[in-house]
Amino acid sequence: MVKSGANSLLAVINDILYFSKIEAGKLYIEVLDFNLRGMIGEFSEAICHRVTNENVEVIFDLTGITQEYVRRDAGRIRQVLSNLVGNSLKFTHEGEIVVTAWLESVDEILYFN
Repeated sequence: MVKSGANSLLAVINDILYFSKIEAGKLYIEVLDFNLRGMIGEFSEAICHRVTNENVEVIFDLTGITQEYVRRDAGRIRQVLSNLVGNSLKFTHEGEIVVTAWLESVDEILYFN
């Protein structure tokens, strides 16, 4: 939990730096192999602690992720997930928030969608 909280705080700091880099025209995308299911699993554990409304359930559907390791920017994916789920939590008062992830193959490379 502490590690996940530290990662979330680091993500906020990175968001600030991210926007600064965009404005300066110096944003670079990192492309590394990483465990997509593991990253989303850690993210889901961290986000569950942010759910304060008992009438809202967050569901992660990872059945479309057919390969454990992918080559992408894990930090950017986590950032997008954090923003989308965070905003969904702000505006959802009851029901479910469903995050569905799948992989698509483009030119023999698997991409996360």
